[in-house]
Amino acid sequence: EEKYDQLMTGGAESSADVIIAAAETLLQCRRVLQWSFVWAFFETEDSVRQLFEFSQKDLETMTEALSASTEQRSVEELTRELPSIVQQNAVLRKYLDNMENYERQGGERGDEAAEEVAMKVDAGLQEKAGAAES
Repeated sequence: EEKYDQLMTGGAESSADVIIAAAETLLQCRRVLQWSFVWAFFETEDSVRQLFEFSQKDLETMTEALSASTEQRSVEELTRELPSIVQQNAVLRKYLDNMENYERQGGERGDEAAEEVAMKVDAGLQEKAGAAES
């Protein structure tokens, strides 16, 4: 998180900091996406699930875009693309934040079993997010 803040204020120590921050963001996004599919699976209300899946798809699309910009590139290519990578990383972090703090539209779930699973999934997401920050 601290590296990300430095990048956004222009305080990155090196190009490597930009690439490392992007890689950390990608790892976090993939962990959140992994758990989000479980959450969507147990959502019983179609309209709520569709809205969640829309947000999920946005996160997935942006994750893949940043991944394509950073993976299997030469040092020269990465250096040339640094401003774009910083911008993509900033946008992706906003999508990630939205998914990590997703508020279920339509109120609380009525299905107690589904609610219990959702709580476990939410706990898993928070645990994974906390582990990624460490």
